[in-house]
Amino acid sequence: MDKHQRSIELLKKVETFLEDFEQEKYTMLKAMQEKETTKEGWAIYRDCQKFYTNARRELNSAHNICLDAVKRPTSGKIKNIEGHLQLFDETWQYARQYSMMGLLRK
Repeated sequence: MDKHQRSIELLKKVETFLEDFEQEKYTMLKAMQEKETTKEGWAIYRDCQKFYTNARRELNSAHNICLDAVKRPTSGKIKNIEGHLQLFDETWQYARQYSMMGLLRK
């Protein structure tokens, strides 16, 4: 697979992640807001917001590099995109797990 084709595939993948991520983030944070919470519950909510913000930052970085890579694809840009996507996936998993713990708290 050539670099240009790989860049386009990564861009499609990132855009799919953007849609899924925003929907899940909105759903999870909204559910946590509507739940009767204590001071600790609001602390967990703020922590979840930070996790989602960090994940979004990595996804935005990957998206920006993808847009550039589609114009001028290089191996370095592709590796950089993949690295950001890996960090995004890890931080998104942390955000998911932490928000589920927040939702399941009594």
